[in-house]
Amino acid sequence: MKKNNLVALIAFLAIAFFATGCNKDNNTVDISDANMYDSDTTLLKLTDVKSTGKFTVDRTYNFEKGQTFKYRFTSITETTQGVETDTSITIDAIDHRVYFITVRVLDVDDKGTGELEFTFAGIKIYAEQDTTKFSYTSGTLTDSLEKKKFFQFEALHNTPFVARIESNGSIFDMYKTDKIVDNMLTLGYGGTDSVSQEDRLVLKEEVQNSILKPLVGQVYRKFTPDKWETGGKWEEVKQPFNLQIVLINNTQVFEIKESGKFNNDEIINIVGSLKVNIEKNPELAKQGITIPVAEFDGFGNIFYDFTNKRIQKSATTTVLNMRTEGVAPGLLNPAVPIKFSQTEKSITRNYLEFLGK
Repeated sequence: MKKNNLVALIAFLAIAFFATGCNKDNNTVDISDANMYDSDTTLLKLTDVKSTGKFTVDRTYNFEKGQTFKYRFTSITETTQGVETDTSITIDAIDHRVYFITVRVLDVDDKGTGELEFTFAGIKIYAEQDTTKFSYTSGTLTDSLEKKKFFQFEALHNTPFVARIESNGSIFDMYKTDKIVDNMLTLGYGGTDSVSQEDRLVLKEEVQNSILKPLVGQVYRKFTPDKWETGGKWEEVKQPFNLQIVLINNTQVFEIKESGKFNNDEIINIVGSLKVNIEKNPELAKQGITIPVAEFDGFGNIFYDFTNKRIQKSATTTVLNMRTEGVAPGLLNPAVPIKFSQTEKSITRNYLEFLGK
């Protein structure tokens, strides 16, 4: 298996509930098999809202061995792509994914770094592109051919992995992901020996960096404010991501807007935005391709539970708008070049909900 095929496999992915006895807290949401994928995309409604305040926070996340948590993460992406030459083509697509995530704290060191076990206990996917549609719900497939068709999702379902997360939300390490890789190779390619050891390592790295870490990062965001007080701002520089035609450098900007109550717990409303710098690929200009439009933006709200030291809910949006123009060989006569214009507009909405212990 070539490396680019492995990357394509991951790009297809890229970024449940099993009731157990537990102690409920004020913010537990009643979940059953019938409503486990019913995402709540509204903002948290706070009471007793205060526009000023200071907060003493020793650790952003306070892990305790034996704790268990349940989260629902929803990602909805709507995309419109267009190509214009002597004719025009427009393709509309939507990708709707819901992950039901369980978290168990295995251990905590003296610095507050937690060893956390994550499980995708349920996954539901719906995708549509023009007239083509498909859907997937974990735990419902019995036919081996259907499992192979959706092997990327089947590999994640109910396969625990472990991440070490510092008290500020930084992902220090990630391990026990080999089973996910084995599942992908077994379900999708006929066995774990179907690729070389080198390709296996490439796949493992892509699984961790392109799928697992972004999802874990939704549950435990890195927060390092200098001052936890209303009006306080801080920034987090993110890894650049390469779209081949452009390199997008972005810095997340956070501001504490207000605080209030939700089910008697103190909640801090953190508003997020992006500072973006886009670098255009200089090689394209050599090929006569220009990029007249290159825009990327993001914004949202993160509701941090100050009482329990966790994220109660978040709702964030990113928007991408790109257009490239140039000249390409003609389809009927390659010797006669034709002008083309290619556009892509996409909006991704992400929602995280804390559902209880």
